[in-house]
Amino acid sequence: MNAPSQSRSGSGTATARNPCTPRECLGWMRTLEQQRSRLLADSDLLADEAASDPSSTRDGGKQAIEVAIGAREDVQVTVQLIDAALAKLAGLGAVPYGICEETGEPIERERLDLMPWTPVSVRGARLRGR
Repeated sequence: MNAPSQSRSGSGTATARNPCTPRECLGWMRTLEQQRSRLLADSDLLADEAASDPSSTRDGGKQAIEVAIGAREDVQVTVQLIDAALAKLAGLGAVPYGICEETGEPIERERLDLMPWTPVSVRGARLRGR
């Protein structure tokens, strides 16, 4: 995707190659950066709580630590997807932000509103088996 200030149409509107306007791209960037920061902070807090939980030395504490580790791994995957989405918004992706990596079609706006880091549309997710 082109950088927000380099919209192909030159009019600041979305195009097939650049599916969001410069203003929309900036909004997505802010949203993604905020979500990335929040996820990392929550992940660190969860890890600290699991490590400092006195029940971790008793039966059942091991399960709490395993849950915390699993949650942290999920966060890491999401952060990687956010980083990839931010790179696309900066014009560094092979596929522009908002375009499905599987189908080449625009990702549904509702899907981006729920998961702005998603690289695939609903149809693309089905093709990937997710």
